[in-house]
Amino acid sequence: MQTQRFYHRIRFLRERHTFVNVRRKQQSFINNLLQFGSKSILPVYEQYAADRNAAAQAEAETKLRDAMAAKKEREAEDAIKIGYLDQADQVRKGRRDIAGKRADYAASGVKVDSGSALAVAADAAAWNEHERQRIEYEAALESWGLNYDAALLRAGTKL
Repeated sequence: MQTQRFYHRIRFLRERHTFVNVRRKQQSFINNLLQFGSKSILPVYEQYAADRNAAAQAEAETKLRDAMAAKKEREAEDAIKIGYLDQADQVRKGRRDIAGKRADYAASGVKVDSGSALAVAADAAAWNEHERQRIEYEAALESWGLNYDAALLRAGTKL
C-alpha cells in the first residue's frame, strides 16, 4: 500500500513538474512577446493579417466577378430569346401588312396576282424580311457584347 502511494506521489510530482515547466515557458514567451513584441513580432503579425485580409478580399472579388459574369451570360441568352420573339412579331406584322394591301387592291377591283399589286406585295415582303434579319442581327450583336463582357469579368478585367 505504501509503495503504491509512493508511485502515485512520484507520478504526481512528475506531472506537476512538467506542467510547471510548460507554464513557465509559456509565461516566458508571453513576457518576451510583451517586451519585444512591438519591435519584432507585431509587424510580422500585422503583415500576416494584412495578407490574409487581402487574400479574402481577392477571393470575394473573384466570386463577385463570377456572379456578374453569370448574370451577363444569362442576359445574353435572354437577348437571343427576345430577338426570336421580335422576329416572329415582325413576320406577323409583315404578313398582316401584305394581306391588308392585297385586300385594299382587291376592294378597288385590281387583280392582286399580277402587275403593280404583285410588285408592291413583293417589295413589302422583301422589306419585312430585311427587318427580320436586322432584328436577328441586333439580337446576336447584343448577345455577343454581353458574352464578351462576361469573358472580361471572368478574366479579372474591370469593365
